[in-house]
Amino acid sequence: MYTITVTNQNGWKNKGNTSSRSNCKCGSWKNHWEFFSNKNLSLQKCSLLGCSNPAEQAAHVFRSEEGMYEWLVPLCRSCNHPTNEEYFSLKIGAVLVNANKAETCE
Repeated sequence: MYTITVTNQNGWKNKGNTSSRSNCKCGSWKNHWEFFSNKNLSLQKCSLLGCSNPAEQAAHVFRSEEGMYEWLVPLCRSCNHPTNEEYFSLKIGAVLVNANKAETCE
């Protein structure tokens, strides 16, 4: 499973310490999201509920009830706070891409 569409918008968290990770074979996490979603990230709006800014980054997120399974989602720079420990809501219909390199591009 490479992509999912958000149907349960609550309970998401930003995954911290991902900026120091090496990118995948796609060249960047933005490229990874674009390749597997078949969409242009720069044409997306931020996926955080209540934000209408243009998306700028493919942010690593997870839901605690799904374990530590990580997804990439388009967020604007101001909504992508990897040190923020608060839960947030994503917009229904937001497209998330599997961030596990071993299951996708490697």
